[in-house]
Amino acid sequence: MTVAAARTELILPEPIGKQAEWLASRASRKVLRVGRRGTKSRFAMLAAVVGHGEGVDGQREFPGILERGDVVWVAQDYPSLTTVMWREEFVPRFGHLPWVTLNAQDHFVSVRGRGTLYLRSAEAIEGIRGIGKRLVGVIVDEAAHLDLERALLDVILPALLDNEAWLILMSTTNAGPDGNPQHRVPSYFNLICEEIRAGKRGPEWLEFTGTAYDNPALSKAGIDELVGEYADGSVALQQEVYAALLRAGV
Repeated sequence: MTVAAARTELILPEPIGKQAEWLASRASRKVLRVGRRGTKSRFAMLAAVVGHGEGVDGQREFPGILERGDVVWVAQDYPSLTTVMWREEFVPRFGHLPWVTLNAQDHFVSVRGRGTLYLRSAEAIEGIRGIGKRLVGVIVDEAAHLDLERALLDVILPALLDNEAWLILMSTTNAGPDGNPQHRVPSYFNLICEEIRAGKRGPEWLEFTGTAYDNPALSKAGIDELVGEYADGSVALQQEVYAALLRAGV
């Protein structure tokens, strides 16, 4: 996948595994219940940059920063994003392009004349309010491990409503508390997955699943070796690797 401009090229990876299915979906509220190494971060990067959802005449229904507007990527804390996505994805792919600005201090990638991808920690989520009408989408990374209910109800969903913007929630699962002050269980992310499965949310909400076994870039033998390191009946194995929806309180 290549975008050419001013004698330079932005080279993006082709979708692999289940990424093509996730990108093609016309659901405006995508919920990815995906285990570690299940390719959700690379999918989110593609969605943020080029958009997602099958539109008309090859255009994406839900735009990314290359088409128009701004996207916010929220994580539990900055290291979650800057350690992996910033250094391993954004700097190598965008750092050499004269028409792109990378700001490591304020954590954003801006494409001249197009849009900007902002990386934000959950603690700084209030900043979404300041983006205004240019906001086209929000990604929440490891959504089962931050106070998702407050983030959605107080900040994200009102901002999405103002602009008819899209939402991607992605995470391993968490049957325990997710940072909400009441220490309720399970996590709000788990509850959203359960509500989608029970038909309690609208058609715009769609759940997707995946594990490392769906990542064609990894060897099955290597994944088997990782799985073998966990104890039998391990809760961590079920949640971190398989993203299983365990009973609350486990």
